[in-house]
Amino acid sequence: MATVTIHQRTLKFSITLAHFLQSVTLTPESRVVRSQVMRSGCSIGANIVEAQHGATKKEFRRYMSIALRSARETEYWLTILRSLFPINYSQIENINRENNELSKIIATIILKSKR
Repeated sequence: MATVTIHQRTLKFSITLAHFLQSVTLTPESRVVRSQVMRSGCSIGANIVEAQHGATKKEFRRYMSIALRSARETEYWLTILRSLFPINYSQIENINRENNELSKIIATIILKSKR
């Protein structure tokens, strides 16, 4: 079985998130939250790509730290989305679970890169 890279996993996460957000009923309020979730969720993978192409270890850790902060921000927005809008709860729980796993992986990568 092929190993899935963090880049591939975050790309899949962003696509899954985009598909899910299309199902959220559009209201002025949900539009704002959907936008924020999409921005922070996609930022995770974008910063990982930047980290992988960083010139130094310090730059690598900086971008990975930004990716981790984006994952934490995504958790915040997902909580608001789940609390305020009619959504598919099993889907959002799966997305939240994957976001939490990505956070743990990124945190581990940051710790290992400091050694």
